[in-house]
Amino acid sequence: ATRVRLGPETQFRIDRFIVNAGGVLVLYRGAMLYDHDPKDGATAVTVRSPFGLMAVRGTRFFAGPTKGEFSVFVERGEVMVTGVNTFVTLTGGQGTGIATAGAEPSPAVNWGKPRIAEAMARVGLP
Repeated sequence: ATRVRLGPETQFRIDRFIVNAGGVLVLYRGAMLYDHDPKDGATAVTVRSPFGLMAVRGTRFFAGPTKGEFSVFVERGEVMVTGVNTFVTLTGGQGTGIATAGAEPSPAVNWGKPRIAEAMARVGLP
């Protein structure tokens, strides 16, 4: 029910994952596309990175570099992106950026087709 697609030169670790229950994933660098089929119920997944923490609810989202910053884009579902002192909640069509490790996420904005295409290309999708 869950697939993770990685871009080239991505460093990624499955810290803990239990089928149909969730877990903890670590994205050290690079790009990933997390895709959980909503028909299989929600799972509580956390993705850690040097830029922030992402709390995931049964969703499809991208995390990785776009436009010179670490970015998170939600295609469907909901992701809470937490920085050092603040968080932003993203829903379908929204994204955020974190300029540098330790910086705060920018406010949620709707992404246009060019930026979505750039993100998907990072994980080998057209």
